[in-house]
Amino acid sequence: MSEWNKLDDFISKWRCKKVFPYLDKKLNCLDIGCGQNGRFLFSIKDRINSGVGFDLKLKNELINGNITLKKGDFNIDNTVYDVVTLMAVLEHIHNRVDFLKLIYNKLALNGKFILTVPDKSSQWLLEFMAYKLKIINREEIEDHKHYYNKLEIIKV
Repeated sequence: MSEWNKLDDFISKWRCKKVFPYLDKKLNCLDIGCGQNGRFLFSIKDRINSGVGFDLKLKNELINGNITLKKGDFNIDNTVYDVVTLMAVLEHIHNRVDFLKLIYNKLALNGKFILTVPDKSSQWLLEFMAYKLKIINREEIEDHKHYYNKLEIIKV
């Protein structure tokens, strides 16, 4: 997979900032698909009690203060969390209903599930920026299995 560039970085940071208002210092957070460096979890480390990130492509597991990054499937962890985040991940999943059921089992009573996905209306723009302009990560866009609209997300 090729490295992210500054635009990929900007989009990721913008997405993370949208989530900040939903976080609380006393919460324990699970970030599914945390990426190679746990960017989101480290950006919120002072806003939460603890954070655990799982990613299948993680190169090195890490424990740093209240943040832990683990390689592999999040479902091997028996912990329940106050907040589960899934940012720019669901569009890469084939069997999304079963996947979301597994996430539901990770939520504590009254837990929060925070999800971001690219909207169907942005598909052409993302593909244009990746394939024609080559200014965002092509491999990430090629791996998209589905684009969503708000109604589809509510149904799932």
